[in-house]
Parts: sequence; C-alpha cells; structure tokens
Amino acid sequence: MKHKQEIIALLIFFAVSLAFAYPILQKIGNWGIHDWDQHFMYNAVPKNTILEFKQFPLWSPYYCGGNVMLANPQSSFLNPLFIFVLLFGEVIGLKLLIIIYLIIGLFGMFLLSRHLKISLISSYLTAFIFMISGLYAMRMSVGHTVWMQIALMPYVFLFYLKSLENTKYVFLSALFMAFILFGGGIYPLLFITLFLGFYAAVASIKEWKKMKLAHLRNVVLVFILFVMISSVKLIPMLEFSKEHSFEKKDLQDNSFNGMIEALTFRDVESRMGYMYDYRINGYTEAIWDWHEYHAYTGFLPLLLFLAALLLLFRKEWPLILTAAVFFLLAWGDNSIVNIWGLLRQFPLISDLHGPSRFLTVFIFSLSLVIGKFMSIFENKILFFKFKNKKYNIWKVFLILLVLIIFADSFLVNSQLFKHSFVVKPLKVEKQKFTQVTGLKEKTQYPTFLANLGIVNCFERVKPKLSAIPEFDTKTGAVYTNYIGEAYMFENNKTQQITYFSPNKIKVRINESGTLVLNQNYASGWKVKNGEIENINGLIGTKAEKNQEAVFYYLPNSFILGSVISIISLIFGIVLFFKYKAKRVVAK
Repeated sequence: MKHKQEIIALLIFFAVSLAFAYPILQKIGNWGIHDWDQHFMYNAVPKNTILEFKQFPLWSPYYCGGNVMLANPQSSFLNPLFIFVLLFGEVIGLKLLIIIYLIIGLFGMFLLSRHLKISLISSYLTAFIFMISGLYAMRMSVGHTVWMQIALMPYVFLFYLKSLENTKYVFLSALFMAFILFGGGIYPLLFITLFLGFYAAVASIKEWKKMKLAHLRNVVLVFILFVMISSVKLIPMLEFSKEHSFEKKDLQDNSFNGMIEALTFRDVESRMGYMYDYRINGYTEAIWDWHEYHAYTGFLPLLLFLAALLLLFRKEWPLILTAAVFFLLAWGDNSIVNIWGLLRQFPLISDLHGPSRFLTVFIFSLSLVIGKFMSIFENKILFFKFKNKKYNIWKVFLILLVLIIFADSFLVNSQLFKHSFVVKPLKVEKQKFTQVTGLKEKTQYPTFLANLGIVNCFERVKPKLSAIPEFDTKTGAVYTNYIGEAYMFENNKTQQITYFSPNKIKVRINESGTLVLNQNYASGWKVKNGEIENINGLIGTKAEKNQEAVFYYLPNSFILGSVISIISLIFGIVLFFKYKAKRVVAK
C-alpha cells in the first residue's frame, strides 16, 4: 500500500498525543493557570466579533482601554484551525487544538526526517524528542497558545528542502510560514526564520560546488513569498509596531548550568507549588518564570548529540553548527559569544524577550542530528536467531532506545497537564459596556465575558493608555474622573451610544462640539462624513447637534495587506498546480 508507513505513523502519533495530553480533557470545562486568562480572551474576542457582530476582528475595546486585534502579533484568528474555536468555543476549542497541533508536529518531524533520509525507527525518535519534550507541554500548560505553531516548523523546513529539487515547493514553505504568523506564533516565526537563514548560509558553503547559490536563492524566495502571503496581518502589525513603543528590557539572566538544568530537570512535582500559586493563590517569588526554562529532553539525547558531534561533524556540520549557535543564543547575555545581545539591536527583535526560548531551535536541530546519527546503526545488519527467526540486533536495540527516551520524556512532561486546568469557571453576568480596572493577569477573560473593558491589562503590545475606567471590579471603588463612554469634550456631557460593537460604534449627538469616545486612539479609526481626531489620546471628531456619528475601525494597512495577500495566494496556488501539471506532461 502506498504511504503505508505514513499512515501507520499518523495513527501512532494520534494515540500518543491523546495519551500525552489526556489530563486536559478530564475536566474539559475548567479554565487554566498563568497566561490562560489572557489567551482565552485573545480567542474569545475574535470569536465573538465574528459570530455575534459578523465583523472582521480588527479591534478590541475589551482590554487596555482599546487595542488592536488583527495587528496584535499574538492574534490567531486567521489560522485555518481557528474553526475549532468557532465551533467549540475558546475553552474547549483551544484544548482540542493542543492535541491536534501535537499530532501535526509529530507527523511533520517524521516526514522531515524521512526526507532527510533518516531511517524509519530513527524518524520516530526525532519526532518524540522535539514534540514530547518539555517545550510544548510547558508552554501549553501555562497558556502560551501561540506556541502551538512550533508544530509547523518542520513543514517550513521540509518544503524548503524540497524546493531545492523542485522550485514550486518554495510556495508551500512560505505558506506554512504565513500560517505560523496567522496563528499568532511570533516566536516560532522568528525561530524558523533565523534557523532557515543560518542553515541556508552554512549549507551553501558545504554544497557550493553542487548547489551554488540554490540554498540562499530559495530561502530568499521563501521569505519574499511569506511577506506577500501574510501581508494581511504583517503590514498592519508592522505599522502598529512602528507607531507604538514597547518595553525593550529583558530581565532573564541565563547561565550554562541553567540551560543544562532546563534540558535535564526531571522532578517536575517538586515545582508544582509554583504552578498552583502563581496567579491562582497570589504571586509567589519562585524561580524566575520556570516555564521560560523548562525544556526537558533528558540526558540520553544530549549524550547522543555529543556522540554525533564527534563522529558526524564532517558530514553533518551545517545542522550541528546550527544547533550549537542556537544553544549559545539561548544562553543569553552570559554566553561565551553573546549572539542574543547582537540580535536585540535589530528592529522588532528588540521588542522580544527571553533568550531561553531559543532552546526550541536547539532541540529542533538536535533531534535531526540524533536521527542522522542513529540511522547509521539502524542501517547496519547484525542478526541473531530466536525460535528459528532472525532479528536484527541493531534494530531491536534502537526500538528499545526509542521507547526509553519516549517513555522518559512522556512521564516527565505529561505531568504538567495535570496542573494546567485547575481553575473552576466563574459565573459572569453581562453588563452594559464600560471601561474598568481589575486584577490584571487574572481577570481579563471574565471581564470580557461580562462585556467590560479592562484598562490595566497584561499586554506588551498596546497604544498609550488614555481611556478612563468607571470602577474597579475587585473593590467596587468608583473613579471620580470618569465621564462616560461617549461625551462632549467642551462640557463633559455624556452622549447616547445607540450601537456598540468592536469595530463600529454609533452615537446620537445632543449638541454641537467635539465628540469623544472613551477608547485609546490609534490610526485606522475613521468616522463617516467627518474627520477623526486624536483628543488627548482618545478617539474624537467634530460633531453637529441632532446627528448620528458613526465611528469605525478600518486601517488602510489592512486593506492594502488584504489585496496583496489575496493576489499572492491565488497567484501562488495557480503557479504551483500549473507547474506540477507541466512536470507530469513532460514525463
């Protein structure tokens, strides 16, 4: 049967993923710890915008006093798999996606390994080392849903490698990069971009006589096509980033010992108090954000990598060198070569934080190197007889090794899911929309469910806060400087909002003057039959008595990006299949 190995692998990965993440399904309605509050809100707002208001989720009035939705790097509603959130809701939908992306990532690593001519058993090993490591489990446990997109990294690399044989695959590599961005995976996007760029450079050196500039040419084509396909989000995101400054400091202090501990620390239960205390029973001073470090793979894969480094460096030095560079990058400012400090000088990257996150690329590269190394033994033949049957000793040994590494990683990292969703859902009643304050990092999601906008949000990407809250949801205290959600600037008289939605607001005006909306101003806000104004950081316009002002958020960058993305996507699909047809005819 054609593709028999792939079908079997897919079934195995389905069973493994379901068993690995099963604890999150046991109390499927529970909310999560840490950043799950924020990420439930990230997904609930666009779901509500689409289903209830039939609008494209460009803006959110529900946090930070009004903030971008599409242009937020972590927005994920353009992701094709967002359909699960639309169908099942943000709580159940995101839990299902944890399992679905785990299957996708395992299968992608398997396909990539086979393309790299890694033997069958060793291909399972690469998949397990990358996706069953602490990287994915920990990020999902603490609600970093945009890290689901690391599951797409193997596909970007796979189709890039295929493009060296058939250029049409450049399109698929770029498309999967776009999917990463559409899924809010700003860090996975950075990871695969830097990985591809560095790997293409060193591979060009190694294969110069055979490939010439093919590696660099194709990686440039991938990046160009990615920009064009993803313009619908990328252009608004870059525009917003340019207009608003974010926090640049990075507080993570890494060490070599800390990196080794991140990869080898097994006693997860000893730190579960940290998991429970943080943002559930109040913040406790613990190891600096343990979830930023934990990436358990175990000592055995590290030993195999060191053995591969010694025995395979001449043949596989591009992958080995890539792994080493990204380990130094994850080491941070204290590394013997401070690559992280250099990267932080570049635009956009300076907005990011946490060099330990680059352990993702180290483990991605490490798993492929180990697969290459173990394939050497898998291809050797040494039989022994048992009950009149012949068995290849090397394959038996490798199967046992894969099972040991898998079982170790499974048992250590699956524990995290037991502690992820321990928050019982709050009963929330919907109220008339107004801006409020609350306990940030814990109440953004329930505040949205109550149809309120939390001003003191937990967010790095936001406009300057100008919106004024009416009251505090925790204490009930009322803010005396609050005027209303729509009022006249000259005399502070409130005006009636006749229609309210995320992207569009209608206000009935009782007198002439400057009308102000109590939401942060950002370029892209417009008003029908008038000119939009920035009134002390709020949205405003000149208005006449007995008229209705219609405000709507529609950035020109979104319109431009949409046109570029649609044209690029259609053009790319047509060329991909047209080129394929020509190849078939030529044969």
